[in-house]
Amino acid sequence: MSLNDYQKAAKMGKREMNLRTLKGENPYLPSLDDIIKRGDIASEVPLGIVQILLTGS
Repeated sequence: MSLNDYQKAAKMGKREMNLRTLKGENPYLPSLDDIIKRGDIASEVPLGIVQILLTGS
């Protein structure tokens, strides 16, 4: 991802945030805790520390 791609995405995000604010909507993305309620979780499996690789496109 180039700097130009990042700047373009940031500009689009700011525009969307402003539009939602003007409409009286919440401009922020919901957190996972807001989407999934504790009672909806069937089970948990502890994974310890997991390395997640990041790759550039």
